[in-house]
Amino acid sequence: MDRKAIADAALRVINVGLDTPVGKAAIRSIADAREMAQETQTAAMSALNLPTADEVNRLFGRLRQMSQRLEDVEDTLERIEKKLDDLARSDRDN
Repeated sequence: MDRKAIADAALRVINVGLDTPVGKAAIRSIADAREMAQETQTAAMSALNLPTADEVNRLFGRLRQMSQRLEDVEDTLERIEKKLDDLARSDRDN
């Protein structure tokens, strides 16, 4: 048997096993345990006054937005400065 055939056979066995009541119960237990672990981690991070990964990601997104806005303001200020320089130059020339 080649690797693909072995992998396909293993996948079929796993799918059959997961389709049984015991397999379905195991999947539910794993999902419940994962959710409990996440809730426990969030509570622990909160108790330690540390941000969660979601909070850090939201903060990072806000910082990116602020950075983009600051770049836009800088670009606008540069355009205004150029226009003022052009106006000053045209006044001197007249």
